[in-house]
Parts: sequence; C-alpha cells; structure tokens
Amino acid sequence: MGLHVVRFLYRTLARPVYWWYERNLETKVRSKPLPKHLGIILDGNRRFARSFGLNTWMGHEFGAKKAHDVLEWCLDLGVPHVTIWVFSTENFDRDPQEVSYLLELFVREANQLAIDPRIKRHRVRVKIIGQRHKFPPSVLNALEELERSTREHDGMLLNIAIGYGGREEIVDAVQRLMQTASDEGRTIAELADN
Repeated sequence: MGLHVVRFLYRTLARPVYWWYERNLETKVRSKPLPKHLGIILDGNRRFARSFGLNTWMGHEFGAKKAHDVLEWCLDLGVPHVTIWVFSTENFDRDPQEVSYLLELFVREANQLAIDPRIKRHRVRVKIIGQRHKFPPSVLNALEELERSTREHDGMLLNIAIGYGGREEIVDAVQRLMQTASDEGRTIAELADN
C-alpha cells in the first residue's frame, strides 16, 4: 500500500474520529493545571508502519506529522516549554539507508520549520540540544539556521534533542564541570571535595 493511499484513508476515515478525540481530550486537559514543560520522545514510528504493512520510513513521515500536531496543541494550550527527543546516538546503529533517510528528513523538517508561519506568529524559539558534532554538515546547517532564525523569539521554547544519549550526556556534563573547575584554578581534589 502506498503512502498516498494511507494518507487518503487517514483523511477520510480517521480524521472525524480524531476530531472528536481531540475535542474530548482538550476539554479534559484544560480542566487541569497545564504543564510548564512537556517532554516528548518520538518513538514507535517503525512499529506503527509495520503494523500497517508499510515501509519503516513511512512511519517516520507519520511521526513527523504527529509531532507537528502535538506542537500545535501545545501552542494552542499555551505550554511554554517543549522538548522533543528525535534521534538518539544509538539510532546511528540502524540500517544505513534508514539513517540516511532520517538525516534527510531532519534537513527537510528544519528547513520547513524555519519558514513555518506558526513558528513566526507564535514567536517560537528553537534550541538544538545534543551531540551536534556527530551529524553531517547538511543536517547541522539546517538545524543551526532554524535555531538562528528564531533566536530573537520570545514565545514557546522548543528544544529539539538530536544526538542524545544518557552516557554521552553524563560524559559531557563531567567534562564541562572539569573545564569550569580548571578555568577557576581549582584542582581535581577540590573538585572532588565539592
């Protein structure tokens, strides 16, 4: 089944159900205090695609679309800070064709977000976090341009975590701590005591 067929089925069959579901969910969400920061880990795109008999890359397309929907909901609700985790360092171990496709998707999505009227209208500031140095220049350029284009915005803060991983984050934090201690003239013994 092709992507155009799945999109057609989604638009004609699922959209009315989702409309009702979104309205019901919005009523429930607005009845409670809103979060100040929402974290979203994009996961399950490949499983989603396989469950419909689609190529795994199609799941990433649907995942990107759903991420846009969730961000739109956050803007509508007034959530001030959102972090989405899109690609861990472990994802580099996937099939090279899938990794290549995802890297191209990141470039396309970053370029689209940089000119997205919703980003401009809501003055969303985008911050890229994670191990940037692991990505090719095409991805870095697109992400950094997105970040630059929203630098002066004062609306929602949208962190996009790309190239993240628990081990790497701990190593980075310890390196920063040691560098700060060194810059301040402290010894390793003083650092350990503190």
